[in-house]
Amino acid sequence: CVSVTGIAGPGGGSFEKPVGLVYTGFYINNNVVVEKNIFQGTRQEIRLTTVNFVIDYLLEKLGI
Repeated sequence: CVSVTGIAGPGGGSFEKPVGLVYTGFYINNNVVVEKNIFQGTRQEIRLTTVNFVIDYLLEKLGI
């Protein structure tokens, strides 16, 4: 299972929660892992970077 939440911008950011802040949750083999990242770029770049992060993470953890 994968979940994603964050602030991709261009607005909505604050000092505590800047634009680019992304939390990704994974449930794999009965384990829950939450990753916090701050990605840079435009809204579209942040969204694409997030998708790439999720795919890379899953490939690594699943040994594919």
